[in-house]
Amino acid sequence: MLRIICFTSLTLFFIFVFTPLKLTAQYIVEPEEYCIYSTIIDELYNGSNVELVIIRDCTGLDTSLDSLEDDLTYLHESIMRLHHDTTSDFKAKNIHSYTLSNFFNQRLDNKLISEDELSEIFDNGGWKDYYSKYPRSNGILTLSRVGFNSDKTQCLVYVGNQESKDLAEGFYFFMNKQAHGVWVVQDKKRIWGSWHIEDR
Repeated sequence: MLRIICFTSLTLFFIFVFTPLKLTAQYIVEPEEYCIYSTIIDELYNGSNVELVIIRDCTGLDTSLDSLEDDLTYLHESIMRLHHDTTSDFKAKNIHSYTLSNFFNQRLDNKLISEDELSEIFDNGGWKDYYSKYPRSNGILTLSRVGFNSDKTQCLVYVGNQESKDLAEGFYFFMNKQAHGVWVVQDKKRIWGSWHIEDR
């Protein structure tokens, strides 16, 4: 299943699609989640022209909870090894949005960007201004909370990225923890994509 989304104007899709209540304080993203995020970022951008990874400073899904149910059904049908407790944990953790800290350890530099800064850039300019401020960046990366199975040997993560008004996409990463404690990507499912269609 792949949701193809066509927009006549995709200015900053990720900011406005799904922004649940942000939780902080006692609701802390686990250290192991940052290891997993960093592994995925290395997988996405090593060998590319990207020199700086811009990450939204709170977790998100870029979708509604109703669509999430469809996504999880599709993932169970297409990834046979995906456990139900993994998707249950993923769903429970992503009902709300959580503040991220800069505990990433991937090879590339990164910056956490706030909704306020994004609004300031795009309310007063657009993607040209964004890339003037952050040249050779990936665009804007959205990360979900990480869902684990009960013994934390597998996990599921949603990753979305928007590069311009014309190009945005979202993926689910399915990962296994190896005997030596390193997380390895086992499968990646592109769940949606968008492109720009000129006015006719």
